[in-house]
Amino acid sequence: MNYLLDSNIISDFYDKDSLNYPKILNKIANLKNTDKAAISILTLYELEYGLANAPDNKKAVIEQKIIEVQEDFIVFPLSKKGAKLFGEFKKAIRENKMLNKENIKKHNIAFSIRDNIII
Repeated sequence: MNYLLDSNIISDFYDKDSLNYPKILNKIANLKNTDKAAISILTLYELEYGLANAPDNKKAVIEQKIIEVQEDFIVFPLSKKGAKLFGEFKKAIRENKMLNKENIKKHNIAFSIRDNIII
């Protein structure tokens, strides 16, 4: 099975003080050898945004985490097919959760279609 991890999962995975760290570590540690874990290029965008806004005394640590993420996970690029699916999924989320235009912005999702990525 293949997994696409979002930015929040990645942030918590690289923060041992996070309350979610043990649970995420356990799930990743228990992946089968045939399983693959990946991130979207958008996760790197968000990490770089966090770096750009970080205080100077935290930048080196964040930069190191960004390097580790790229070494530890497959990074999927954006695709035209993914853009179409994004639109369809975002519409479905808005309708299922009955979100207005402002609240739907909080539910942006990113994915890439390769093999059978599970979000």
